[in-house]
Amino acid sequence: MTCKFITKKDTQCTREAKKGDYCTQHHNIIQIKMYKKELSIIHKKNRILSEENKELQKYKHQINTINEFDLIKQQLIQINPYMKFKYLIVDRRYQSRLEEVFNVPFDQIEKKYRKLLYERNDLCHPYTSRYW
Repeated sequence: MTCKFITKKDTQCTREAKKGDYCTQHHNIIQIKMYKKELSIIHKKNRILSEENKELQKYKHQINTINEFDLIKQQLIQINPYMKFKYLIVDRRYQSRLEEVFNVPFDQIEKKYRKLLYERNDLCHPYTSRYW
């Protein structure tokens, strides 16, 4: 049985087939082509999974931002349930408790609160928050 490989000059190989339908040399060439094809498929899957992973990381960050802000709101309610947040975060009477809640010095608490508030509003109300 002769090798079924077609050469560059469109002629069939005249060697005897040893492995399957191809001679040893052409069997190796066919195997390398197969591995390259499999490798390109694996690279394509890897790119798809990488893009999906980036998207999932983005969603994870969004969920963490919302959770962090909601936790801070809950702790602010525990400090003083009758005071509005914007007044509570600048009240010196609660300075030590606020520093524990926000993990920043007192003069940066308002800035951090507003940043979290805007981020959360952009995530929860993406179409209306820009008009606020």
